[in-house]
Amino acid sequence: MLTTISNARWITRSTQPPYQALVIPAITARLLTDSFNRMILLSTLFGALSGLMGMYFSYYVNVASGATIVLLQASVFGLVLTVTSLQKRAARRLLHTHV
Repeated sequence: MLTTISNARWITRSTQPPYQALVIPAITARLLTDSFNRMILLSTLFGALSGLMGMYFSYYVNVASGATIVLLQASVFGLVLTVTSLQKRAARRLLHTHV
């Protein structure tokens, strides 16, 4: 019984980062475009660059590579979310300006 529980914990922990690493670039690309073709291109580009930069950074800092990649992707997502939110807010303000 204890072996089954420890195996389930290991499987759960080992499968979480790849799912996050696949979803975050797609969500980030969706924030930037409405075109499906551009979204596929941008998400592939984000995933590849964050994977490469995360592996490079994790090698020199000597930390876990999967977590570094996911944290890098999450920080890019947060930055894109902030910028797009500010742009939408500014566009709404321009529409509601009375002259």
